[in-house]
Amino acid sequence: MSKQIATMTVLAVMLFAAMLTGCSDRLSPAATPGSAPILAPTVTLAQTPTPTVIPTSTPIPTVAPTSTPEPTPTPVLGCPERDRISLVALYDSTDGENWTSDLNWLTMEPIGTWHGVTTDELGCVTHLELQDNRLAGEIPPELGSLSSLVRLELTQNWLSGGIPAELGNLKNLFSLSLSINQLTGPIPAKLGGLSRLFTLYLGFNQLTGEIPPELGNLTNLNGLFLAHNDLTGHIPGSIGNLEGLEFLALQGNMLGGEVPPELGRLADLRHLSLANNRLTGRIPSTIGNLEKLLDLELEHNMLGGEIPPELGNLANLRSFSTRGNDFVGCIPAGLRTAALNDLAELGLSYCT
Repeated sequence: MSKQIATMTVLAVMLFAAMLTGCSDRLSPAATPGSAPILAPTVTLAQTPTPTVIPTSTPIPTVAPTSTPEPTPTPVLGCPERDRISLVALYDSTDGENWTSDLNWLTMEPIGTWHGVTTDELGCVTHLELQDNRLAGEIPPELGSLSSLVRLELTQNWLSGGIPAELGNLKNLFSLSLSINQLTGPIPAKLGGLSRLFTLYLGFNQLTGEIPPELGNLTNLNGLFLAHNDLTGHIPGSIGNLEGLEFLALQGNMLGGEVPPELGRLADLRHLSLANNRLTGRIPSTIGNLEKLLDLELEHNMLGGEIPPELGNLANLRSFSTRGNDFVGCIPAGLRTAALNDLAELGLSYCT
């Protein structure tokens, strides 16, 4: 039995080997005698391409250009808001809590209802009238921002310090009155730019320095009152440019030099007071041109020489004061008509 199994196994192996040989003969081409063996083609497997690695360069940082920040626009304040700021500055600077009247000041009421304040239809301040109201302290420069102001009346208070040059910015100003206070320092030359000014009253203070010749630019001026201060220097001849001037009061200062003959150009002048100064020389004959003159006050100076005969032409003169000078000669006969005069005190006779 075992022999049979062994024989069958051998036969199976032989059969399997023959089958393999047959398959090989069918798959491989027959070799031609004498020829080179035909090799089976070599199959090259496609290789997966190695990806090209692009070197990564260090990125250059992009610096955004620094732009200059745009300035924040300044809010444009309307006239009422801007003027309110100026008024508050005046209140704070002049002890507003102790004013005689501060009705509605610093409230949210329209500024036109504040005591002494008048506004136009736009709410801009046109009149600031606080005379005799116990203002004490300095005039703030902020008042120079009241661009619509026509009248500034601060007479008879307790104001001290200087007159702010910023008041020269008030191009619409018609009347400026700061008389009867305790103001010191010079008269700002910038006031000469107030081309619409009609009256300038700065008397009865303690102002010093010279009269600015720029005041001669105030060609619309009707009244110039600088009396009773401590002004020095000469009377500027430019005052003669104020052809519409009717009232010129310079008495009670320390003005020196001669009376400028240019004053004879003030054809509308009605009142001329140069008394109580230190004026020297002669009375200029051009004063005789002032045919509308009513009052001529020259007392208590150091004037001398003869009284010009041209003064006899002043037919409308009602008062003429000359004492305290050193005149010689005779008195022009035309001066007899002055109802109020001290000519008798000169000890001189009338000219014949």
